[in-house]
Amino acid sequence: MDKIDISKLTRESLASTFDVAVLKPEATYEDLQKVLEDVVRYKAGSICVKPSFLERTVKFLKGTDVAPSTVISFPHGGATTYAKQKEAENAVDIGAEELDMVMDIGAFKSKDYNKVEKDIKAVKSTSALVKVIVETHYLTQEEKVIVAKLVRDSGADYIKTSTGFAPTGAQIEDVKLFYKLVGNDIGVKAAGGIRTLKDVLSFLDAGATRIGLSKFLHILEEFEKSQ
Repeated sequence: MDKIDISKLTRESLASTFDVAVLKPEATYEDLQKVLEDVVRYKAGSICVKPSFLERTVKFLKGTDVAPSTVISFPHGGATTYAKQKEAENAVDIGAEELDMVMDIGAFKSKDYNKVEKDIKAVKSTSALVKVIVETHYLTQEEKVIVAKLVRDSGADYIKTSTGFAPTGAQIEDVKLFYKLVGNDIGVKAAGGIRTLKDVLSFLDAGATRIGLSKFLHILEEFEKSQ
């Protein structure tokens, strides 16, 4: 997937890279409604919500260009393959167009790559675009190389750095590594701890084409002031 030329960004094209998250356990329907109004007004790429918020999200976004998205086996990835597939199928039935699934980190670190591959293929058997969260905080450098190729070869559409719930989130060097290894074949999504325009531009320049964040209006304001 081609890198985004940050010198040619507009406010609209920048917003289109945003996957705006409403995933905090304490998030309310009121919180969701405010973010839904904002992502439609500013034409974000997608909004990723808790599964229990998905039906409300799909109804609100009907007729817009913002993709409704949800998470699978979030935030730890420890569900069975069967459970992940059924959760994915249910989400697609409700109307999810994109799924951010958490890799089974423990299985991966145990070198049970077959389990990880089966999980990804099971979720990818739906019609949705699939992003695999590999939670880089817990991986060694060698494991990051292995996981990038595993995610690509399992048929996913994106490799994603983090859930945002680990001690650290996206790191520039990890995005550069993933882009170098698999960027010609699948997309790279940077997520976790991204809070400023400088952060966003750095990750886009490193090869990310999707940016996961929870607050984005101040970033667009900062961008407009910089033009």
